[in-house]
Amino acid sequence: MEITQAILFLAGILIGTLSTMLGIGGGVFSVPLLYYSGKGILPEDLLGIMSISSSLFMAMLFSASASLKNAGTRSIRYGHILVIIGASVPGSWFASQFTSSIASKQVMFYFGLFLLINAFWGAIRLAKDNRAPIKKKSEMAWSYAMLLSVVTGLIVGFLSGLAGIGGGIIMVPVLLSIFAYEPREAVNTSSFGIIFITLAGSLNYYIQSKSSALQMPEPSVGFMFLPLVWPLAAGGVAGGIIGAIATTKLKPKYIKLALIVLQLCIALKVLVE
Repeated sequence: MEITQAILFLAGILIGTLSTMLGIGGGVFSVPLLYYSGKGILPEDLLGIMSISSSLFMAMLFSASASLKNAGTRSIRYGHILVIIGASVPGSWFASQFTSSIASKQVMFYFGLFLLINAFWGAIRLAKDNRAPIKKKSEMAWSYAMLLSVVTGLIVGFLSGLAGIGGGIIMVPVLLSIFAYEPREAVNTSSFGIIFITLAGSLNYYIQSKSSALQMPEPSVGFMFLPLVWPLAAGGVAGGIIGAIATTKLKPKYIKLALIVLQLCIALKVLVE
């Protein structure tokens, strides 16, 4: 267990760093990492829901550490992201109800499928990065902007609760291409939104754990198995601070390319098994 915890801590630093630099919650990495780390330690039927609920909690911590670092930069659009956060709550609740009712292997299948689709979408977006945004924010009608924000929030909330992600993988491209955010604004605003989106998902899973037939071994909080969660979370918080500093120094396109490759590798491993 000590070796596993050391690996999780180091992995947490890397996940927290990449997550902050891209404005995502890190669930694309932490869910499969927790799932496979828990094999042989936890019963098979607990692995899926443990991985997803724990990933949501850690995404909240990663994003909070990054947002604290970014709070004084004036690169977070609080008014707009609050609309998306509000719309994400019902989506997250519905997804948590769905996830808790299906088998662990089905959860991982849906997660792998999501990663595969998202990797291809990311590759298409990367290829089109040099194109101008679809519409400038100033040209968009207020009612249309609000509708798109609410729809984005619902989708992000559902995917967050279903796959244990923060939702930045959806939010950042939308903020860039539709709402014409600057790259740094999109990343930092997404990170701030993830705090509350994942908080809603984490609370939903915690409430469900109190009445669920699934019983986690001790020491646990809700569906989170603490010996696996704390080292990854501790490393992720440190990585979040590192990522916030590095965001202004590295070219985003290279990080995005690495993310696409990693998502493809993880998706293929999950789906093949």
